[in-house]
Amino acid sequence: MRKKLFYTILMIIFCLTIANAASYLDKGGNYILNGISVNIEPMVRVLENPQWYRDLIFDQSIDIHPDRVVQNFYNPSMDIRLTLTPIEGFSAEAKRVEITAEYHEDISIIDFKLIPSFLNTSPEMILRGAPAIHAQDPAQNKNLYSFTDRIIEYKFADRSLWFAASGFEGCTNLEWLAEDAIVLYDHSLHFARRYDPATMHFGIRTDALKVKAGDSDYHSFLIFEEKPIVLDIMRWPAGHEAALVITNDADGENPNRMSAVFFGSSNRDSPNYLKQGIIANNIKMTNTVFGVHKPHMQDLWRGLENHGIKIGYHTASPHEDLTDVTYQNLIHDMDEFDIRSWIDHSWARNPECFCVEGWDPDSPYYIMDAINDSKIDYVWLGDASFTNHMNSFTEPWRLPHKLSEFDELERDVWFYGRTLMSTWECQNYYYLHDFKTMMTAENLDKLLKEQGLCVVYTHFFYEEMEPYLPFYMTVPDGSLEIRPEAEECLQMLDYYQNHRGLWIDTLEEVFDRMIATEELRIQEVVRDAKTGTYQVKLTNGSDYPLTDIALSYGDENIVIPALSPDSSEILSLCEIHEEPQPEGDYLDLRAKYKDGVIRFSHKHDNPLPNLKIDIYNLRGQRVSSKSFAEGGSNNLSIPFVNRASGVYFARIELAGGYQKTVKIMVIK
Repeated sequence: MRKKLFYTILMIIFCLTIANAASYLDKGGNYILNGISVNIEPMVRVLENPQWYRDLIFDQSIDIHPDRVVQNFYNPSMDIRLTLTPIEGFSAEAKRVEITAEYHEDISIIDFKLIPSFLNTSPEMILRGAPAIHAQDPAQNKNLYSFTDRIIEYKFADRSLWFAASGFEGCTNLEWLAEDAIVLYDHSLHFARRYDPATMHFGIRTDALKVKAGDSDYHSFLIFEEKPIVLDIMRWPAGHEAALVITNDADGENPNRMSAVFFGSSNRDSPNYLKQGIIANNIKMTNTVFGVHKPHMQDLWRGLENHGIKIGYHTASPHEDLTDVTYQNLIHDMDEFDIRSWIDHSWARNPECFCVEGWDPDSPYYIMDAINDSKIDYVWLGDASFTNHMNSFTEPWRLPHKLSEFDELERDVWFYGRTLMSTWECQNYYYLHDFKTMMTAENLDKLLKEQGLCVVYTHFFYEEMEPYLPFYMTVPDGSLEIRPEAEECLQMLDYYQNHRGLWIDTLEEVFDRMIATEELRIQEVVRDAKTGTYQVKLTNGSDYPLTDIALSYGDENIVIPALSPDSSEILSLCEIHEEPQPEGDYLDLRAKYKDGVIRFSHKHDNPLPNLKIDIYNLRGQRVSSKSFAEGGSNNLSIPFVNRASGVYFARIELAGGYQKTVKIMVIK
């Protein structure tokens, strides 16, 4: 009798757990999350040949287990398994979505995404990123790819859902969080081209996710049904708003030129020696060298390292180097310099470059064994894009990323893009891409405002001949000194790093920090109901010791002095209440579109004060702006003729700084 009772109770518990798992599925097999019906399906696009791709079509099934729901997607090329599991520990109801991909064929994937759709309602507002979520303002929306806090809030009429792809324990290996996609792989974030000798152009795409039969991948993200703790984590050290990396290619290097640019003069008796130049202005940077120049350059290289300059590698020599030459030079001859960055030299002269034949095991210039046995972490593929944005975040493929098509690599190696500033001054049609033209206060101010990153691609040591003016010049006694205009620019950079919040450092230091910051994660949140405070456990999951970590939560700014690998910091945060403003402190405005004009008026027809109105579309792009300097009118209007139908948001700002956002429906 007792045994029968025991099995009856066990069966009841089992049925209840199955019912609980099934409770967040509707009849159609879609997720029910915070009352919202959500469908999530994969979209996988594979490359058939360089000119053609195809989308994979999947069959589907659903398995319900006591503690999880599993969606299975089947295709002869690959299977995808989506597992939805309740997850605790964040003081907010949440689900973890785990994605396992198993490959049955060798394929090259160019896009791998999950497409969410909301079936029983539509979001009234979409907020991308911590600043937009904190301010509840879509005008502050950001693009959420790597090296950003990837979290989106979908606001419905009376509830929200939050999708988090980074910053929390349980978020793994997701590249991009868009309004309409959870991106596991997107070729545009891995833009790369190899040199094609047949066409003499960079035309061989190298941006696909190359997988083999038997391989598998794992990804995961979180969906919150209650408001989570959303941290805005700065990628740069506290007190810095943007980062600048200068990388110099070794072309033309010799002792006199190097002394002039770095130490101010090639003449130690010159009054400019160690009073001008890179060292005197405290500029840290990465300077690449040709390894074969070590016998007559090594003392200078050691001197640079003593002043915080990092030595990188620009191939073994300015000309072709066979496999054994590269290996001997990089692994043995240059070992003392702890080289971690490789910058391809000339595609015409150095077939051992990554962008030419260095990747090919059948080439006499194969370098992958050397790379695997070296300390190289960062590689610039010798393709300079025609676009040349100052801020790497403008084109996210310029940020550190991996290229799986170099499948002979046996460890993590990161590729990146650079902003061309070819030499100090170009007196021909390249003048728009020289250091003098681009490294201006105006461009630096814009970089700071965008909290961006600039990785400079330049040449200090070109020959002193037209149309190129290098960073050095010959003075009457025959010695070389830093060019006065270049010295003024270096002094400006020193001012910006000391007084304007610009972080100037080596490529290795900046990239190390960026990659490590991606591993900062909230592991646990405990709420004290009596005080309304949260104890938030933030963990550094990387192997890199992070210092001066700056983050914000609402209006609270926090600096963590140091966080060693695998260590945690407990943050005590106050609960954020979205309280309405006092009646007299805000404008209760209404906005209406009609006949090509958006008209604004007060709900009670009160006169309007001086204000500024910016109108944004759903993607956070400003499409119109107007200031009204003379108050007193009962209504204001903004022409809105050449815009599509849809939802827009008007951000109204008063002279005192108060802001309010109003939703506008435009129907034409």
